[in-house]
Amino acid sequence: MFIIVLGTGIDKKKRISQETVKRLREAFSIYQENKAPLLLCGKYNFPLAKNNLPEFTEAEAMRDYLVSLGVNPEHILLEKESTDTVSSAYFAKTRVLIPKKEKKVVVVTSDVSLERVEYIFYKVLGEDYQIHIVGTLSKLSCGSKGVILAKQRMLAEKAKEMLDGIDDGDHETVKEKVLDSDCEKNIGHSEHKKI
Repeated sequence: MFIIVLGTGIDKKKRISQETVKRLREAFSIYQENKAPLLLCGKYNFPLAKNNLPEFTEAEAMRDYLVSLGVNPEHILLEKESTDTVSSAYFAKTRVLIPKKEKKVVVVTSDVSLERVEYIFYKVLGEDYQIHIVGTLSKLSCGSKGVILAKQRMLAEKAKEMLDGIDDGDHETVKEKVLDSDCEKNIGHSEHKKI
């Protein structure tokens, strides 16, 4: 089993968001119970000029936080290519899960993005995988939560529009039709702007 943590953004000073902290604390709790390795997903998901890229990725910032909690660095794998949820699922599968022959994952996200994350991971990984999605509680006012949920539903619909017609588990077609095209930018991963 792998515990996959999806990030919500970092700033240029390598600070992770409070939403990411909640996800990492949840992942840490699961880790303590299972001693399963952690897979941290994220390159950058904030706009940067190519000549102004930081020397770190979101996955590296998340690793530093988990190590500060006491996680053995050897139990942490980094996926440092993804910039959204679809690419997180794709790179987790192709760079880690397939090579390690692992078919069971727990994906940690937030409660407001559960539907979208579940759909994307089932679509990219396929039915050969056991996928459990865990959502951390978002502490938002009723009004804010309604706006966020509406935005997440809209993003889920966009993901379904792009991924419908692709067989579950067909990550190569996902790469071809979504990740290699400009459609990827329409799904969004920068949840720090939404939560």
